[in-house]
Amino acid sequence: MQTHGWRRWRVRIVAGAVLLGGTVTLTQCKKDATSPSKVAGANLIVAATRATVAALEGKTYSFSSGSALAPELANQTVTLTFSNTAATTPTTTIAGGGGSATASTTFGSCIFTITASSFPAMHSLGVGKTITINLCNITVYTAGQQTGTTATVNSTITLGGTVSQPTSLQVTVSANGTVTVGGTTLGTVPTQNATGSGD
Repeated sequence: MQTHGWRRWRVRIVAGAVLLGGTVTLTQCKKDATSPSKVAGANLIVAATRATVAALEGKTYSFSSGSALAPELANQTVTLTFSNTAATTPTTTIAGGGGSATASTTFGSCIFTITASSFPAMHSLGVGKTITINLCNITVYTAGQQTGTTATVNSTITLGGTVSQPTSLQVTVSANGTVTVGGTTLGTVPTQNATGSGD
């Protein structure tokens, strides 16, 4: 009788342990299932520098007015393209008003020194002229992008008080909010819970 009693208690103990283990597993699964997803909480705005323009290699940005680059191009569509961004002085191609110019580019602000041009010598974009633009920013519209993903988002360049039309970039936002385009790190944005994803 004592042996049978012990067997009954042993069965109860084992069953209780299995039940407890199952409860812990289910609780953990529920916790994992309700973990909130994260998104970028803001757009990224950075100064154009030798490091950051590498993310814009070969991209063309269009402006409804070229007045920031040359008064002669006010209210005329102008495009700007960065290339050779791995060089110490990247190349910028400026086109509009029936002409085009190529410039070596340095930073601190955006400083374009015209090295070749189809514009007349007296034009603001003539060979040898230098254009300095004190507000020269890149904006990447990352707000709302889920962290840990790569997505196509818009970007713009601000020259002085003029903002370009959007141009798309393939942008990755890491779990900690680091924003990269290809192999170029542009900066970091805050992250927040995605709307409706839980606390």
